[in-house]
This record gives sequence, C-alpha cells and structure tokens, in this order.
Amino acid sequence: MTTTAQVKKLVRPLLERRRDLVFSRRMIFARRVHHVLAAAYLDRSSDPAAVIVGAQVLPVFHPGTPHVSWGWGVGRPDRKGFSIGQPELQEVLIRILEDDVLPKLAAISDIADFERYVLAHENRHMFEFGYHLTTAVALGQLDRAREICRGYRVRRTFEPTERNQRYRQEIAHLRAMCELVEADDRAGIIALLHQWEAATAADWGIAKFWEPSPFPIEAM
Repeated sequence: MTTTAQVKKLVRPLLERRRDLVFSRRMIFARRVHHVLAAAYLDRSSDPAAVIVGAQVLPVFHPGTPHVSWGWGVGRPDRKGFSIGQPELQEVLIRILEDDVLPKLAAISDIADFERYVLAHENRHMFEFGYHLTTAVALGQLDRAREICRGYRVRRTFEPTERNQRYRQEIAHLRAMCELVEADDRAGIIALLHQWEAATAADWGIAKFWEPSPFPIEAM
C-alpha cells in the first residue's frame, strides 16, 4: 500500500505554492477549517502502487462519527488511474487537483453552501438522518428545526429499540438539541453547537486546523 510519506511527496509542489492548504491524514484542505471540512483525499488501495483520489465534504458541527460523505471519486481523463510507478503521475495529479477538485471544494465555504451542495448530491437522502436538524439550527432556522423535532416525536425517534451504541448516541444528540429548540433556548443551542464542533474536530484529528467561528444563528 502507498504510504502517507509517498503521497505527501507527490503533492509537495502544490503545497509549496499554495500556503493556504495543508496536508493531513492523507487529505488536502484549507489551512483554516471552520464549519465544513471540504477536502481532497489520497487514499490507499489493495493495489500496493495505487492511490485512490477523491473528495469528501462533511459538516464539522454535526456530532459523532460521520456515516456518510458527500463527496465524489476522481479519475484521470485517460482512465489510467493513479499509480506511483507512472513517471507523469505528479504532474497529472496536481493539475487535476488544482484545476478541478480544489476549486469545487472551495465553493463550499460555509453552512449555507454545504446545504445547497448536499441537496443536489446523489446521497441527499442521507441529509434527513439528523443532519437537516443540525444544519437548520446552525443557520438559525428555528421554525424549521421545531418542525423536524415534531416529526421525530411523532415517529418516536427518541425511543430507539436499536441496541447499537453508536445509534443510541446519535439519538441522544438529536434529543438534546430538540429539547433546546423546543425551549427556544438560543444560548443553549449555540453553546451545544460549539461544543459539538470542537469535539468533532478533535475526533477527526484536525483540531489544530479548526478555527472556532460564529454560527449564522449567532447573528440573529
């Protein structure tokens, strides 16, 4: 399998030119992450010489381990794939990242951008699994958030029979936010969003690149 050092060497010229970017955990993303992680990734493959190239877009403000990535796979126009043994690999890879992948990721710079992007994605149905609630409250759309919470209560979402610990934790997060929304506790909502975001950045290993910043709800 390709090593992190091999991949970092491949993209070094890009990182030297673009001081606004960082390489961490086999990802390339903006040096200052706020509410959304929009990153190119250079992953391992079962082929020891191959690199899997793609993009992922995830909300840092949503609690817990993500169970979906709104990203896309990246290929070469000539369909040759990305292999360490190719003499032209560095040039081809950097050109694709600079000309195509990174500009698309840069367009997803805030929470409103994230929501527009996700709702046009093939995995948009996954947005309904809690992400629509955290996005609504972060944007300050509390009437919409209250409607989502009412739907949870009608469907008895907060009474899970599933024994999976991760699922139960996700339900606990949604219940905690809905209680604040239904109480119209804006200060509590804002504090919980910041708490979740800090914890998520730490869990993903990007805490040193994450920069706390106000949510749209704080300007209302």
